[in-house]
Amino acid sequence: MTPRNQTTDVLIVGAGPTGLTFANQLQRYGINYIIIDKKSGITTKSKALAVQARTLELFDNMGHDLCQKAIDWGLTGVGGE
Repeated sequence: MTPRNQTTDVLIVGAGPTGLTFANQLQRYGINYIIIDKKSGITTKSKALAVQARTLELFDNMGHDLCQKAIDWGLTGVGGE
């Protein structure tokens, strides 16, 4: 548990795909942040049904072949019905 008197530059509310991607970007630029989430652990349910092109661009900028790994690990959709 984080002490209540801790300070930070950015407070991220929510540890879902958006919050974690944002935290990764802040880390790259050396910006201090804290993530808070109402759940105390990971979920067993999917939170992201699709990955947007901009997210893949961010993954590509982060390096470590994250963009290609996300594509390789994902499933390809076939149109909406």
